[in-house]
Amino acid sequence: MADDYRVPISVLENVASGLQQRGFDHWADVKLCVVNGDVSFLDPETGQIEGVTTGQYAIVEIVDVISEVHDNIVKLRNRSPEDYGKFRNKRHVMRNSTVFSGTRIPISAVRRFLEAGYSSKEILKQYPSLTDADIQAVINQLDKTKLAG
Repeated sequence: MADDYRVPISVLENVASGLQQRGFDHWADVKLCVVNGDVSFLDPETGQIEGVTTGQYAIVEIVDVISEVHDNIVKLRNRSPEDYGKFRNKRHVMRNSTVFSGTRIPISAVRRFLEAGYSSKEILKQYPSLTDADIQAVINQLDKTKLAG
């Protein structure tokens, strides 16, 4: 919320406190919205959208934060088929470790599983977002390393 909706962290801290005062222990227990930069929530008892810190009811069209965040999460989880079997180094991702393209999974983790004798099927159980092409790419890299060494 701080980045996408420009809600300052100090306001979010007040929102957390306000939600706790209303009996909501977790942010996931309530549907949050941003109305004109103010964080509001859908009161499950009244069905009204109320500003957490202001107590004012919203009567304007709102942006549904929860469904937008959910949609973004779904997009992030879906890898493009073009990413299968490819590696990348991206600054600030896993400390610039080589990862599988479209993930934050370092290839070194899969390499260690392979060196320990795990099968592709066992590795895919540990990392369900990977594909057979990803595992095969690591195997090919290991084979090239062995041939070179």
